[in-house]
Amino acid sequence: MEVSRTNYLKIDFDESTKILKALWYPASDDLDIVGFKNELYKWKDLIIAHRPERLLVDSRKMNFTIIPEIQDWFVTDIFTAYISAGVKRNAFVESETVFTAISIQQTIEENINAPFETMYFDNEEEAIKWIMDK
Repeated sequence: MEVSRTNYLKIDFDESTKILKALWYPASDDLDIVGFKNELYKWKDLIIAHRPERLLVDSRKMNFTIIPEIQDWFVTDIFTAYISAGVKRNAFVESETVFTAISIQQTIEENINAPFETMYFDNEEEAIKWIMDK
């Protein structure tokens, strides 16, 4: 079920699988720091509201590179929702843009003590198989 959509990001929630899925659009290239943070605040609000066990982030078309300042902000402001919601698995379908893919990995690795597992994949099918395996 679609729960949010902007020009940059579509978010779906599947109650039966407890998967909250983010699909980034190519227009994310137009985002500035404030706009990117606003998109992630919506993501955070939906994590709090739906309490998913699994997160799937399809960043193949994401064109926003996450600079270190935002990486730190993400760990302190957004990751807290993952923990309080009881997220167990977090899967990424990696960006086609190498700098974006690396910046996402750096952001996640900032919080190496996270109480959930994170993996990176080349396609959505592999990511779903992994997050459902448990």
